Amino acid sequence: MLVAELAGERVYAQEAVRSQQYTCPGCLTGVILHKGRIRIHHFAHRPEASCNYGTCETAGHLEAKSILHQAFTLKGLYTEVECHVPNLPGGDRRADVMVWTEKKNRIAIEVQHSSIGLDEIERRSFSYAEAGIAQIWIPFLPKDWVERKSYSETEERFNLNLKQKPFEIWIHGLNKGYGAWYYDAEDKKFYFGMRLDGLTIVGPYDATELELFVTKRHKFVTPTYTWPAAYVAHFRPLFGLRFWHKTIGDIRNQIREERTRMQLSILQARRERVSAVKSMAQRREEAFEHRPKFISAYFQDKERPEDKDVGLYWFDR
Repeated sequence: MLVAELAGERVYAQEAVRSQQYTCPGCLTGVILHKGRIRIHHFAHRPEASCNYGTCETAGHLEAKSILHQAFTLKGLYTEVECHVPNLPGGDRRADVMVWTEKKNRIAIEVQHSSIGLDEIERRSFSYAEAGIAQIWIPFLPKDWVERKSYSETEERFNLNLKQKPFEIWIHGLNKGYGAWYYDAEDKKFYFGMRLDGLTIVGPYDATELELFVTKRHKFVTPTYTWPAAYVAHFRPLFGLRFWHKTIGDIRNQIREERTRMQLSILQARRERVSAVKSMAQRREEAFEHRPKFISAYFQDKERPEDKDVGLYWFDR
């Protein structure tokens, strides 16, 4: 955890000193301050503690939260890391980073390092939505993503042969055409990505180069995914904004062209199928018109031949 309490006040690990006795915000028991040269400064429970507050957090997750907190604090926005949000419809939550805009609106930044189930991410998202808190979800790029990339038009834009996890597809759907932002734990930078034959990403961007803006979306339900009616936050770069918008426009055009090609191919396949069905029906009709006819004729006594047999005659029409 990056935050502990001292006499009821929140203290960040980066600002803490070793001579004080800090407590966990969850269980209020004593915690240990780790302030070394290699790992990010943080607090940890003692070995005998049973509290799960702040457990199972990777160093990359802690670093991402700290980087975002510092970046938006430097922009003059009030920011809290590991912000406790009580009385949410789905239960209390701790936002990784909470940013208050100049109009006092809240934006929850969730940095998602590990995979998360759709039920859980939808529950959290609906909780933020019902509380009127804007939200942005930032997944991590995999460690070997550099080996999967291939450059396209510019060195800042390249494609990844990367299979998206269900929760990452859900994040793209939540953002409705604004793509998604990813974090790379190796270089501690952010990348903008859009789904198109894999993942097309642009970057890197430092957290200090990004600003937040908010859009509103409606509820939408599919057989697999459910998105709430919510305020959704997005990053955009402070510098190179024209290139970024051009990139989004190019990728959206590619998506439209790909969808158009798919629709045309589907339409062509339907036409060919209809033509094949009509052709088959026509052949059947022609075969029916020229079919041989079998007629059973029972002759009366005065009409039938002398052998008194029933005659079965076959003739073409």
